Amino acid sequence: DAATGAVKWAWPGDGPAYGSPVIVLAAGTRQVVTMAQRNLVGVSAETGALLWQRPFTSPSAQNAITPIVDGEIVYVSGLQNPVTAFKIVKQGNQWTTEDVWVNPDVSLYMSNAVLVRGVIFGMSSKNGGQFFGVDAKTGKTLWTSEPRQGGNAAVLGAGGVVFLLKD
Repeated sequence: DAATGAVKWAWPGDGPAYGSPVIVLAAGTRQVVTMAQRNLVGVSAETGALLWQRPFTSPSAQNAITPIVDGEIVYVSGLQNPVTAFKIVKQGNQWTTEDVWVNPDVSLYMSNAVLVRGVIFGMSSKNGGQFFGVDAKTGKTLWTSEPRQGGNAAVLGAGGVVFLLKD
């Protein structure tokens, strides 16, 4: 509760991760979508009840990416995990997710990506750090930069401009 500081709900799931939660409206239900230690989860923003989860693991249990959400489509990746798009689906009273595409060419680790004008821009942890652009509808890699760009990057979308700041 913002006024009192009292806890309204908590999800006692499988442990924390490093990515930030994102608020999503899917099938008319406000959800908190976030990485957990071994899963990507969607919980009710009203009650904290688990709606759906997808197994998601990475070496050293370091799920450090904030998911990107566009409508009911979620884009996510992690260390040694491909960039993946999936859809949040409600069938009757049951929630589930369905893969839209998987792109094994690039992988995120400690640098979040952004979605700007239908393209996901980010820094892949592959090839010593490599910037990339991926078509958000098809998952096709549009371009990659030269390798060895660095270990981390701050990636920011501002209108139609993408800022990439290397470490």
